[in-house]
Formats: sequence, structure tokens, C-alpha cells
Amino acid sequence: MQCPRKFYESSISKRITFQGSEATVKGNLVHHALEMIFKLPHSKRNLENATSHIYPYWMEIKKLPENKSVSELPDREINILLEEATSMVQKWFQIENPKRIEPLACELKIETQIGNAPMRGVIDRVDNSGVFSNPLVKRKHVKVIDYKTGKVPKPEYVHESLFQINTYALALEASQNVVVNEVELLYVTHKHSIKRKVSDTSRSETSNKFIKIWKEIEEACKTGLFPAHPQPLCDWCDAKPICPVWKS
Repeated sequence: MQCPRKFYESSISKRITFQGSEATVKGNLVHHALEMIFKLPHSKRNLENATSHIYPYWMEIKKLPENKSVSELPDREINILLEEATSMVQKWFQIENPKRIEPLACELKIETQIGNAPMRGVIDRVDNSGVFSNPLVKRKHVKVIDYKTGKVPKPEYVHESLFQINTYALALEASQNVVVNEVELLYVTHKHSIKRKVSDTSRSETSNKFIKIWKEIEEACKTGLFPAHPQPLCDWCDAKPICPVWKS
């Protein structure tokens, strides 16, 4: 949605390896720690055990091609990055108590269809929130949680942030025998959350938007037209050197 040309280079041509930033690496480290903590018995779900996963996981993902730029940073900057990831996990413990939570799933890989549009993604966490009272349709009511390590969006941009998690909700309902009745964006760094009930209206709006995007992708593939949308973020885009708009 931000730039069709960037989508083309990252998902279709794959001529270049888009590099992760310090922010994305920190996000990956925090997500991993919050996933691993729920694999432990309740009694061992403490801060020390959660943060103990950060450094080993960094040693693992630093070898990935997309993390080459970050891995080449000076040791001092790497240490700051790891400290900030640790601080984010500490803040999460001030928001939630993992000893009192029993997720149905963490880092759930999902692949399905929304309408005629294929969808594939990873859901951070799915919590149980009850069961239908109708004895003939015993489908679990669940809540989808998405951890965020970036900034809290301004009110006018909240709907854009909710689109992804609402898409996860649709995908979960399409692939499993559940009803998603709530979604939550949990902004770990700022100890803030945005919660929304899932309604038939939100389902319809999300589905229509997702299918529309897929139709645009299909049309672009037929015509070969993936236009670039010049914007300030272009200066940080790895595709800029080969982008028709900027290539001299």
C-alpha cells in the first residue's frame, strides 16, 4: 500500500535483500523473548528467564542476510540495541503477568484465503476468551494480540494500524473453528494498548480492503506496472539505487 515498486522488488523480483533496521531487529528479539516465556511452566515465567533469550537469539539472527547491516555496527551500538530490547521486555512485565496467562497459541503461522485472496502471516498471540453458549455451535471465542515495539500511532492513523490485526482475525476465523471477538495492539515500549471489539462491520470492511489490494496486485502482475510512490522514506529504502524514479 505504501509503494507498489517496493513491493515488487521485495516480493517478486527479489533482486536485492532488504536490510532490517535496528528497530526491526529489536522487535524480533522482543517477540522471541515473549514467545519463549510461554513455553516455560508458570512458576518459571519470570523476567530473568525471558531476557535470557535475547543475546542467544541475536547470535542466531545476526547471521541472516537481511541483518547484515545491523550485524556490522560497532560493538557499542550492538550492546545498546540489546540493552534496549531487554528494557522493552522489562516493560512488558509491567503490563502483563505471564504466570496468569495461558495462550492458545504464540507465533501462530497461518495460511488461508480471505475471499479469493491468499493470506499468510504470523500471529503473535491468541488468547482464549470464552465459548459460545449455543450448544450446537461450540466455537471458542478468542482474542488476538499483536506486540508492537514502535511508537503509538496518532488517533487519525489508528485505523491503519488495526488493518493488519483485523486481517489476522479474519484469517483465524477462516482457518479454525473460532470466533475472534477482540483484537489488541500492545505497545510494549510505551506500556499502552489499543483494544477493539470485532464486529460484522469491521470484518466486512477489512475483507473488502484486503481483497481490493489483492486485485490490484493481480492487475499489476498482468500489466507489469508497479509504480513508485516518491516520499521521504525513499532515502531509507534499499531499492532506491535501482528504482526507476531515482535511478539516473
